[in-house]
Amino acid sequence: MTDDRDKLQLLFTSSSKTVFTTRDFGNVWGYTHYDSLLERVEYFTKTNKLKKLRKGLYAIEGRKINEFELANKIRTPSYISFETVLHKEGVIFQWDRRITLASKESLQMEINGYKIVFRQVKDSVLLNKTGINEESNYFIASKERALLDMLYISSSFQVDNLRGIDFDAVENLLPIYGQKKLNKIVKGLKKHAGSY
Repeated sequence: MTDDRDKLQLLFTSSSKTVFTTRDFGNVWGYTHYDSLLERVEYFTKTNKLKKLRKGLYAIEGRKINEFELANKIRTPSYISFETVLHKEGVIFQWDRRITLASKESLQMEINGYKIVFRQVKDSVLLNKTGINEESNYFIASKERALLDMLYISSSFQVDNLRGIDFDAVENLLPIYGQKKLNKIVKGLKKHAGSY
């Protein structure tokens, strides 16, 4: 147990992660037997070293959680996109603080005070990594990719500020979606952005 505790402490102090899966602990401790691994994780949860966020997902007790990392770990594959990125990048001004992600299926939940919304996109969109950046322990869309993701699921979506959008990048991303309607929408937005 002391060795496991030492390895856990080392993980806490050396890792940039704020959210851990059961598999992460198995890798640190070298456990191959799942029941033994669960017993160890449960022990550290009961002794307030770990906080259980949901089945198979834990945080270090007392350490601030990166909400994007948390959301991205709940479902894989997934990436932060839609309103979350558009607000962060100043493309939209109104936002209700939900963390929005592209995923294989639509789902809404609240974990540890964070409201998380997964929106379904087809596999050919979800699995194409063009315009998706790997940050510290999570994946997030560029503003151009997030704009297209948003228009892909809601063609009437209204934006507030197109000044920072790189329309060459947007046009390079369009083939991912394979929608003629989306091409028309982008053409209209580009024209509107040129009138600023």
